[in-house]
Amino acid sequence: MTDASRPAVGLRPLELLSALAGHDVEFVVIGGFSLAAHGVVRGTKDVDIVPEPGRDNLGRLATVLADLDAKVDIGDLAPQELGIQPDADGLSAGGNWVLWTRLGRLDVLQDVAGVRGYAPLRAGAVAFEIPGLSGTFLSRASTS
Repeated sequence: MTDASRPAVGLRPLELLSALAGHDVEFVVIGGFSLAAHGVVRGTKDVDIVPEPGRDNLGRLATVLADLDAKVDIGDLAPQELGIQPDADGLSAGGNWVLWTRLGRLDVLQDVAGVRGYAPLRAGAVAFEIPGLSGTFLSRASTS
């Protein structure tokens, strides 16, 4: 996907997180948006998540991605050159995904430097509650 073909969609992070939570996708929010849970204001162009890597969870994530019309940002590659889709099989292969959805950009990160896996990340995460939405953010201790 080139800059010219990327959708001109503003980021709607709460709706994006709500869509994930509404399908019972287990994940931890990391990156710039996670700082908001700690009162730090930082501009960001996307929501970064680390999903729980179980096949059932990745299947639920794939369902949400299809519902959100997610398209993989493949840079200068032609779509047929990617050879993998953000479906349950593709997500189960691991790796990191830059996705454009109708609610903005979502980065699905399964290989993050310094992260020893989902379980320790989740264990150190903090819960958040927004009316109609709950989930987990990277802990502030992990953000410094």
